[in-house]
Order: sequence, then structure tokens, then C-alpha cells
Amino acid sequence: MKDITLNFVAHYNPTDKSFWVQDGPHWTKCNSTLFLDMLRFDPKLRTDEAVFATLEQAKRAMCKVRRENLISGVCQLSGYASGIHTINGRKVLVTRERVVVKPVPGPTPFFDKYFETVARDSPEQRDVLLSWMKLAYQKWSKGLHSPLQMMIMVGPSGTGKSLFQEICKRLLGGTIADPYDFLIGRTEFNLELAENALLSFEDRPSFDMKKQRTFFDRVKNLLMSRDQRVRGLYHDGFMADPIRFLMASINAQTHNYAMVPPRENGYEDKFVFTYFSNTGFPMKGWEHLDRSKENFEKMIAAELPGLVHYLKNVYKIPEWLLTRVNHHDAKGNYMEQPDSICTRYGMDSWWHPDIAAISSEGGDVAKLVGVLETLMELKGVTKPISVAAKEIAEQLLKMDDVDGAFEFGNDVKKLGYKLRDAALNFPEVVSRGKKSAKGVTWVLNPSKSVVKVA
Repeated sequence: MKDITLNFVAHYNPTDKSFWVQDGPHWTKCNSTLFLDMLRFDPKLRTDEAVFATLEQAKRAMCKVRRENLISGVCQLSGYASGIHTINGRKVLVTRERVVVKPVPGPTPFFDKYFETVARDSPEQRDVLLSWMKLAYQKWSKGLHSPLQMMIMVGPSGTGKSLFQEICKRLLGGTIADPYDFLIGRTEFNLELAENALLSFEDRPSFDMKKQRTFFDRVKNLLMSRDQRVRGLYHDGFMADPIRFLMASINAQTHNYAMVPPRENGYEDKFVFTYFSNTGFPMKGWEHLDRSKENFEKMIAAELPGLVHYLKNVYKIPEWLLTRVNHHDAKGNYMEQPDSICTRYGMDSWWHPDIAAISSEGGDVAKLVGVLETLMELKGVTKPISVAAKEIAEQLLKMDDVDGAFEFGNDVKKLGYKLRDAALNFPEVVSRGKKSAKGVTWVLNPSKSVVKVA
């Protein structure tokens, strides 16, 4: 009895013993029983004239798929076309196509008003936001695996931060994943991050300063490393280079300043910091809009192609954001040049002036609180303790392996000033105690920390 000839593409994944059947641009997962039934009873899947195949014919065809179309894993890698990809010598099936919004000329009254409003207190911010979106769309639509700075939006609630995230989500494939737990080292599983282009989190609790370096290092690694080890629960790990864009939205509160890196430690060019003030919100003429309503969704969807057309064909990144050299050719097209930050990202890093001030001021206070928390944890402190600044400094000087400990412990007078600022901004952790023979004492409370990760 001759073998049947299949009229479709199928692959076998031994990890979960599943078959993947191609149906146009889509892939369908099925178990061996269903796959066998498809081979036997669906004549559209075979080139043979017989209406039904025998059980023996179907089993032989299934064994052939297992033998010849074996794959190592299945995922939805961001930026990869649907189909089989050989990644580090392993065959991986990507089951989702890259979704790209097509540019169509058209009016965008809502977006025009929105970008005017969010930049009302800082006119430069409009160019920063539009330039970041232009580059993100360009890299996504062309499948370019090149980095772009992490966009961090700071400001009170109700100022358009979440809306900007929503616009970028629709611009970059329509999906989003939360990278927070991975960035602070709480988990090593990152498959979901590899499957979505936009990685963003909103208003998450600030992390312990011990997690600060982990956060900055992982941001740097996600942005700059081409090959990433992708790990998923119940999935074998593999190396890949997905397209990804990082974003965060945080409230303007002191205990969130841990996300602001010192500008002299080499992380400065990895971030774009914007500030969304409440000036102009709700936007005049659009007060009636409710983001949860269907008419709002339809309006955003209707204006998005026009925004894409503007970003791609009309808007040009200003020269002051193109570091050192002109990065446009004679036709106005963006092109990369060597020996510049723009070669790496496409635009220069930009920090809103208020955020730049936080980096050198509020950031130090939050950093000190994190160091104190580490000290209390190492000493096994479980109840509030009263201690003088000099005693704190002596203990900090013994913590050679904790970033910032020597910096604060080496100058008792400076430490006293920082403890005073910490008591104003973090009263749940540091408070002013009574005077003693050793001077002013400070009460450290480990049980009510507002920056420690649970």
C-alpha cells in the first residue's frame, strides 16, 4: 500500500509531543490523536484521490513528520517572521507574524492636541517623544534588531503617561509584556519578554537598592546584547535576538527615585527620562472622552495610520537630538554614521531637567535608604533601633561589598544631612530620635520600609 502525500506543512515538537499544522499565516497545535484523524479523514490535507486513508497510511505519514520535521521549540519571537528559524543550530517554530501598521495620510486632531499638551511645560519633550516613536516604528517595521533607549515617563496620575504607552503598544505590534520581575531579578523566566516587542510596566513599587544594580544591568543587557538566553516555564532554553523596546511609567514620588541612575556611572545614555505634568489635563475639547469606551478605541484606531504616516514621511528628528553629526541623507532619510551615540540608538539620550536634578539629589537620599535597609538586614534588625550618625558611619565603612556604603560612611557630617533628608522623604524608614550624649540619634525601622521588595 503506497504512502499518502501530505498537502500541508506540519512539524513535531517532542518537548510536549505536539504537532503544529500550518493554516495560511497561522499555526494550529494538535495532539497525536487529532493529527492522526486529520490524516485519515480530511481529504483536503492530502493529494491522494481517496476520500479516506487507512490507519496504517496515516501512521506512516505521522512517523515521517516526526522524523523529518522535528523542531526544538515553539514560540512567538518578537520581530521574527512566522515559520521555521534556525537559531544557534536549533530549529524553532515562530507562530506569529510581525504586525505593522501601514501609513495612511489623514488628519490626527487628537494626537496633535495630545503631543502639544504633554510638552506644554517643556517644548523639547514633544520632539523627544516623537523621535523615540519614529525610531521605534522604523526598527519594528523593517525588522531591525538595533537598540533604542528605555523610555521612562515620570509624573502624577492622569497626565497621559498610560495613553502614550497605549499608543506605542498599537504602534509596535499590538501586544505588551511586563518586564518588572525580570529586571529586578525576581525571576529568570523571560519567554514572554521575547514574544512581545513592547516591554513596559506602570506604577510598580520601588525596589530595594540592592536590586538597583540588577535593574540597571538587566536594562543594559536587554538593550545591548544581541543574543539573549530565552527561558520559559516547561520550555527548553535557547538563544535568540528578539526586537524589544523598554518603557516604564512611574509616579513622581521620592521612593521611586531609585529608578534614576547617577549620571556619571555609564548608564546615562541608556535612558530617556520625560516628565508629564498635569498642565493642560484634561485636554480642552476632549474632556468628554473615556478611555474605557468604545468610541475612544475607534478614534485611536482611526487616527493611528495618519500618525504613522506623519512619523515615517513627514517628521524629522531635530539636529539637537542627532549627536555630533548629521544623520539624514539628501532625501531626508535617516542613516547611521560611525563614532556617535546615534549609531547605537538613532538619537541622543535626553533627561527632563527635573529628572536630571533628581539624579543628583533625591537619588542620593533613596540610595542611602537602600543602604540602611541592607545594613539592618545584615545585622538581623527586626525592631526599630535608635543610633547616632557616627555609629551608622562606622558600620557602613565595614560594608565594602555594598554599593554606596563607603560613600556615605566616609563623611559623618554629610551623612547627618542625608539622614535628615531621608527622615523628611522616608519617615516610615528613618525618623529623628532624641538627643543623647553622642548627639542626635536616628530611629531606623526595618518593618515599615516603603522601598523594600516584598
